[in-house]
Amino acid sequence: MNACRLAVVLVLALPACSLSRGTDGLASAESGRRRALEYGVLALEAGDYRAAMERIAPVAAICPTDELGRSAMLLLATAELDPRNPGRRPDAAAELAAFQLARRSEGQWEGAAAARLYAIALDYGAEPLTAAEIPGPVVIWDRYLTDPGVAEAPIGADASDGTPTDEDVDQAQRADRATNAVSHAADGGPRCEVVQADPEVVLPELTEAPMALRSAPAPAQPAPSQSASGGNSAELQAEVDRLRAELARKEQELDRIRRTLRP
Repeated sequence: MNACRLAVVLVLALPACSLSRGTDGLASAESGRRRALEYGVLALEAGDYRAAMERIAPVAAICPTDELGRSAMLLLATAELDPRNPGRRPDAAAELAAFQLARRSEGQWEGAAAARLYAIALDYGAEPLTAAEIPGPVVIWDRYLTDPGVAEAPIGADASDGTPTDEDVDQAQRADRATNAVSHAADGGPRCEVVQADPEVVLPELTEAPMALRSAPAPAQPAPSQSASGGNSAELQAEVDRLRAELARKEQELDRIRRTLRP
């Protein structure tokens, strides 16, 4: 099933995807997806992670395995790992990276980037995935294009007195932008053949304990003597400095990958 039909069935009931609109329609659809990706990158650079994901996720949802879709998937993964993102989700980044790793082609640069993003996600605390647990294209809809809370009450109505709140209006505007982005990209869009996952894919593994465990507070110890406290303090400070340097290296790696993914 192509990704656009999947969108219709699962979530937004978009107009049916045209599979025979001609070269003008295909060019327009690709141009719309590329612009959405560019706007998403600008939002990332501005630190607006939620707005960035709203623009990038539809690009991936239309076709997660073509060139634009692969870039969008990996950009989402970098945003989910960015320490500056208050809503970061390493488990989501691991799923996105694993999706690409299970469908990588020989020599495809996105595979190398996905492998490193997956390893970083594990280091940030994501649970390792088995080949059977690697998600399909629906991961985009589950993670970004559906909101379980919307179904509980009409958007724009406050549960207390029916007066719309700023949060309600903002939620409605975000939903409209996501719907419009997918509609625009899907109009005249090409058929998307989602590559089947390799059932024998081997995902990267960490060579040491995740940073989340390495940086966990040590169990309380009896109070040291005054002569030993100085040495313990120095050791703790050295460990803090090491972890800060390691985090800085990972941030640099994420920035390097993000620059590579820029459309």
